[in-house]
Amino acid sequence: PQALPVAILKHNRTNRRLPQMILDYLAVEQEPLLLYTSAIDIPLKKLKNARASFFKATEHEVPILFIDQTLLRSGKEGCILTANGIYWKSYFQRPAQIPYSQLDSLQYKGDHLLINQLNFQTYSSFDYKLYRLLVRFKTLA
Repeated sequence: PQALPVAILKHNRTNRRLPQMILDYLAVEQEPLLLYTSAIDIPLKKLKNARASFFKATEHEVPILFIDQTLLRSGKEGCILTANGIYWKSYFQRPAQIPYSQLDSLQYKGDHLLINQLNFQTYSSFDYKLYRLLVRFKTLA
């Protein structure tokens, strides 16, 4: 297991500040991933590609975190977290989405994460922190 950021302690009692909670749990500044922590910073072409490929969000759903995992940085594969749920698409996999309210099973396998029996994989330290975040969401539900 990896050390979790101290900043998550302030989220023990409430989820009122969900976007900040997500960023604190994931401590993205420590990750070697191409990511965006503001919807405004996501290049429009990448966001359009993500919407066409895997980000099937509701009309008013805004990305809190976007990870681009494509080799050519097109945004067609990756992960997006919103206030409502997680959306992702990995290479050679079908797109997946899980609302936080429908988290049933979570398993961290060391080299990947299973979310409701669906494979999720980015970078091992990020996957572990995401696992801990999703476990926290389950306890808040």
